[in-house]
Amino acid sequence: MSSFGATTYAVDLDSHRVLWTKDLFRAASVTGGVVTGEKWDKNGSDYSAVTGYDLATAAEKWRAEDRINLDVMPAGPHLILATAQKKTDYQVHSRQLLDPATGQVKRDLPDDLPGGDCAHDSTSTLVCAGYGPEFYVWAVDDTSGALRWQLPDKNAGRIAPQVTAVWHGLIYAKANDGPLTLDARTGADLPTRPGIAPYLVNGYTGLALSDDRVLTAYPTNG
Repeated sequence: MSSFGATTYAVDLDSHRVLWTKDLFRAASVTGGVVTGEKWDKNGSDYSAVTGYDLATAAEKWRAEDRINLDVMPAGPHLILATAQKKTDYQVHSRQLLDPATGQVKRDLPDDLPGGDCAHDSTSTLVCAGYGPEFYVWAVDDTSGALRWQLPDKNAGRIAPQVTAVWHGLIYAKANDGPLTLDARTGADLPTRPGIAPYLVNGYTGLALSDDRVLTAYPTNG
Protein backbone atom coordinates (compact mmCIF):
# COMPACT_ATOMS: atom_id res chain seq x y z
CA MET A 1 0.00 0.00 0.00
CA SER A 2 1.06 3.60 -0.54
CA SER A 3 1.84 5.91 2.37
CA PHE A 4 0.57 9.00 0.52
CA GLY A 5 -2.49 10.43 2.25
CA ALA A 6 -2.48 7.81 5.01
CA THR A 7 -3.65 9.55 8.20
CA THR A 8 -5.58 8.13 11.14
CA TYR A 9 -7.91 10.24 13.29
CA ALA A 10 -9.15 9.28 16.76
CA VAL A 11 -12.49 10.95 17.53
CA ASP A 12 -14.40 11.01 20.83
CA LEU A 13 -17.92 9.95 19.84
CA ASP A 14 -19.53 11.76 22.78
CA SER A 15 -17.87 15.16 22.39
CA HIS A 16 -17.07 14.78 18.66
CA ARG A 17 -13.61 16.07 19.51
CA VAL A 18 -10.53 14.88 17.63
CA LEU A 19 -8.31 13.30 20.29
CA TRP A 20 -5.28 12.80 18.07
CA THR A 21 -4.10 12.31 14.53
CA LYS A 22 -1.30 10.12 13.25
CA ASP A 23 0.23 10.80 9.84
CA LEU A 24 1.71 7.96 7.76
CA PHE A 25 -0.41 5.47 9.71
CA ARG A 26 -3.35 3.45 8.39
CA ALA A 27 -5.35 1.93 11.25
CA ALA A 28 -6.71 -1.58 10.75
CA SER A 29 -8.04 -2.67 14.15
CA VAL A 30 -8.95 -1.43 17.62
CA THR A 31 -8.60 -4.10 20.30
CA GLY A 32 -8.47 -3.65 24.07
CA GLY A 33 -7.40 -0.02 24.02
CA VAL A 34 -4.75 -0.51 21.31
CA VAL A 35 -4.99 0.73 17.72
CA THR A 36 -2.98 -1.40 15.30
CA GLY A 37 -2.18 -0.86 11.66
CA GLU A 38 0.49 -0.05 9.10
CA LYS A 39 3.08 2.69 9.80
CA TRP A 40 5.54 4.26 7.35
CA ASP A 41 8.65 6.27 8.26
CA LYS A 42 8.24 8.70 5.37
CA ASN A 43 6.05 9.46 2.37
CA GLY A 44 6.75 7.32 -0.65
CA SER A 45 8.61 4.66 1.31
CA ASP A 46 8.34 1.05 0.17
CA TYR A 47 8.79 -0.09 3.76
CA SER A 48 6.24 -0.16 6.55
CA ALA A 49 5.73 -1.93 9.87
CA VAL A 50 2.85 -3.26 11.92
CA THR A 51 2.54 -0.84 14.84
CA GLY A 52 0.37 -0.51 17.92
CA TYR A 53 -0.65 2.80 19.54
CA ASP A 54 -2.48 3.56 22.76
CA LEU A 55 -6.07 4.43 21.83
CA ALA A 56 -6.36 7.24 24.38
CA THR A 57 -2.97 8.94 24.01
CA ALA A 58 -1.51 7.76 20.65
CA ALA A 59 1.67 6.72 22.47
CA GLU A 60 3.52 4.01 20.57
CA LYS A 61 3.26 0.71 22.44
CA TRP A 62 5.16 -1.51 20.02
CA ARG A 63 6.45 -1.69 16.46
CA ALA A 64 7.43 -4.74 14.40
CA GLU A 65 10.24 -4.82 11.85
CA ASP A 66 9.90 -3.06 8.51
CA ARG A 67 8.59 -5.13 5.61
CA ILE A 68 7.34 -4.61 2.06
CA ASN A 69 3.84 -5.14 0.64
CA LEU A 70 2.46 -5.25 4.16
CA ASP A 71 -1.25 -5.83 4.72
CA VAL A 72 -2.80 -5.68 8.20
CA MET A 73 -6.34 -6.78 9.00
CA PRO A 74 -8.38 -7.60 12.11
CA ALA A 75 -8.61 -11.29 12.99
CA GLY A 76 -11.32 -11.28 15.64
CA PRO A 77 -11.26 -9.93 19.20
CA HIS A 78 -7.85 -11.33 20.15
CA LEU A 79 -5.56 -11.22 17.10
CA ILE A 80 -4.54 -9.31 13.99
CA LEU A 81 -3.34 -10.85 10.72
CA ALA A 82 -0.28 -9.42 8.97
CA THR A 83 0.92 -10.57 5.55
CA ALA A 84 4.09 -9.19 3.98
CA GLN A 85 7.40 -9.85 2.29
CA LYS A 86 10.79 -9.58 3.95
CA LYS A 87 12.52 -6.21 3.50
CA THR A 88 15.86 -7.75 2.54
CA ASP A 89 14.45 -10.55 0.37
CA TYR A 90 11.09 -10.03 -1.33
CA GLN A 91 10.90 -13.75 -2.14
CA VAL A 92 10.44 -14.52 1.56
CA HIS A 93 6.74 -14.20 2.44
CA SER A 94 5.20 -14.19 5.89
CA ARG A 95 1.67 -14.57 7.21
CA GLN A 96 1.51 -14.03 10.95
CA LEU A 97 -1.13 -13.76 13.64
CA LEU A 98 -0.10 -11.15 16.21
CA ASP A 99 -1.23 -10.18 19.69
CA PRO A 100 -2.47 -6.58 19.23
CA ALA A 101 -1.57 -5.65 22.81
CA THR A 102 2.12 -6.54 22.53
CA GLY A 103 2.92 -7.28 18.88
CA GLN A 104 4.01 -10.79 19.88
CA VAL A 105 3.75 -13.36 17.10
CA LYS A 106 1.15 -15.88 18.24
CA ARG A 107 1.35 -18.05 15.14
CA ASP A 108 3.34 -18.26 11.91
CA LEU A 109 0.83 -19.67 9.45
CA PRO A 110 2.00 -22.35 6.98
CA ASP A 111 3.70 -21.12 3.81
CA ASP A 112 1.41 -23.19 1.60
CA LEU A 113 -1.73 -21.39 2.75
CA PRO A 114 -2.86 -19.07 -0.04
CA GLY A 115 -3.62 -15.45 0.69
CA GLY A 116 -7.22 -14.36 0.84
CA ASP A 117 -9.99 -12.23 2.25
CA CYS A 118 -10.69 -13.01 5.89
CA ALA A 119 -13.71 -12.56 8.14
CA HIS A 120 -14.43 -13.42 11.76
CA ASP A 121 -17.46 -15.62 12.36
CA SER A 122 -18.53 -13.70 15.52
CA THR A 123 -17.85 -16.74 17.70
CA SER A 124 -14.33 -18.18 17.74
CA THR A 125 -13.03 -18.66 14.20
CA LEU A 126 -11.28 -16.58 11.55
CA VAL A 127 -12.24 -17.79 8.06
CA CYS A 128 -10.14 -16.90 5.00
CA ALA A 129 -11.14 -17.63 1.41
CA GLY A 130 -10.20 -16.77 -2.13
CA TYR A 131 -9.55 -18.00 -5.63
CA GLY A 132 -6.41 -19.02 -7.48
CA PRO A 133 -6.35 -22.01 -9.82
CA GLU A 134 -9.33 -23.14 -7.70
CA PHE A 135 -11.38 -21.91 -4.75
CA TYR A 136 -9.83 -22.34 -1.30
CA VAL A 137 -10.96 -21.85 2.30
CA TRP A 138 -9.09 -22.17 5.59
CA ALA A 139 -9.87 -21.34 9.20
CA VAL A 140 -7.92 -20.67 12.40
CA ASP A 141 -8.79 -20.44 16.09
CA ASP A 142 -9.15 -16.75 16.96
CA THR A 143 -7.27 -17.09 20.27
CA SER A 144 -4.44 -19.55 19.71
CA GLY A 145 -4.08 -19.00 15.96
CA ALA A 146 -4.03 -22.77 15.39
CA LEU A 147 -5.10 -23.91 11.94
CA ARG A 148 -8.42 -25.74 12.28
CA TRP A 149 -9.01 -26.96 8.72
CA GLN A 150 -8.52 -26.11 5.08
CA LEU A 151 -10.10 -26.90 1.72
CA PRO A 152 -9.50 -28.35 -0.81
CA ASP A 153 -8.74 -31.55 1.09
CA LYS A 154 -7.52 -34.13 -1.41
CA ASN A 155 -7.30 -36.88 1.20
CA ALA A 156 -10.99 -36.46 2.01
CA GLY A 157 -11.97 -35.88 -1.61
CA ARG A 158 -13.41 -32.44 -0.85
CA ILE A 159 -13.16 -29.31 -2.96
CA ALA A 160 -13.61 -25.78 -1.66
CA PRO A 161 -16.81 -23.87 -2.36
CA GLN A 162 -16.99 -20.17 -3.21
CA VAL A 163 -17.47 -18.40 0.12
CA THR A 164 -19.89 -15.47 0.09
CA ALA A 165 -20.32 -14.59 3.78
CA VAL A 166 -19.44 -15.63 7.33
CA TRP A 167 -21.83 -15.10 10.24
CA HIS A 168 -22.39 -16.55 13.72
CA GLY A 169 -20.43 -19.75 13.26
CA LEU A 170 -21.65 -20.40 9.72
CA ILE A 171 -19.97 -20.09 6.34
CA TYR A 172 -22.33 -19.32 3.45
CA ALA A 173 -21.06 -20.50 0.09
CA LYS A 174 -21.89 -21.59 -3.45
CA ALA A 175 -21.01 -24.85 -5.17
CA ASN A 176 -21.95 -26.46 -8.47
CA ASP A 177 -25.05 -27.99 -6.90
CA GLY A 178 -26.24 -24.75 -5.30
CA PRO A 179 -25.91 -22.76 -2.05
CA LEU A 180 -24.66 -24.51 1.08
CA THR A 181 -23.44 -23.79 4.60
CA LEU A 182 -20.38 -25.05 6.45
CA ASP A 183 -19.59 -25.17 10.14
CA ALA A 184 -16.94 -22.47 10.58
CA ARG A 185 -15.24 -24.34 13.42
CA THR A 186 -14.89 -27.72 11.69
CA GLY A 187 -15.37 -27.02 7.98
CA ALA A 188 -18.04 -29.72 7.79
CA ASP A 189 -20.91 -29.36 5.32
CA LEU A 190 -24.19 -28.79 7.17
CA PRO A 191 -27.18 -30.90 6.14
CA THR A 192 -29.70 -28.06 5.82
CA ARG A 193 -29.34 -26.10 2.59
CA PRO A 194 -29.89 -22.34 3.03
CA GLY A 195 -31.56 -21.77 -0.35
CA ILE A 196 -29.44 -18.65 -0.94
CA ALA A 197 -25.78 -17.70 -0.58
CA PRO A 198 -25.88 -14.18 0.90
CA TYR A 199 -23.02 -11.77 0.31
CA LEU A 200 -24.00 -9.71 3.35
CA VAL A 201 -25.82 -11.04 6.39
CA ASN A 202 -26.66 -9.89 9.93
CA GLY A 203 -29.26 -10.70 12.55
CA TYR A 204 -32.07 -9.27 10.46
CA THR A 205 -31.36 -9.54 6.73
CA GLY A 206 -29.34 -11.46 4.18
CA LEU A 207 -28.55 -9.88 0.81
CA ALA A 208 -28.11 -12.22 -2.15
CA LEU A 209 -27.57 -11.84 -5.89
CA SER A 210 -29.52 -13.97 -8.34
CA ASP A 211 -27.93 -15.40 -11.49
CA ASP A 212 -29.28 -12.43 -13.45
CA ARG A 213 -27.67 -10.02 -10.95
CA VAL A 214 -30.84 -8.98 -9.11
CA LEU A 215 -30.19 -8.02 -5.48
CA THR A 216 -32.77 -9.42 -3.05
CA ALA A 217 -33.12 -9.06 0.74
CA TYR A 218 -34.21 -12.08 2.78
CA PRO A 219 -35.17 -12.17 6.48
CA THR A 220 -32.85 -14.07 8.83
CA ASN A 221 -33.39 -15.80 12.15
CA GLY A 222 -30.63 -14.03 14.09
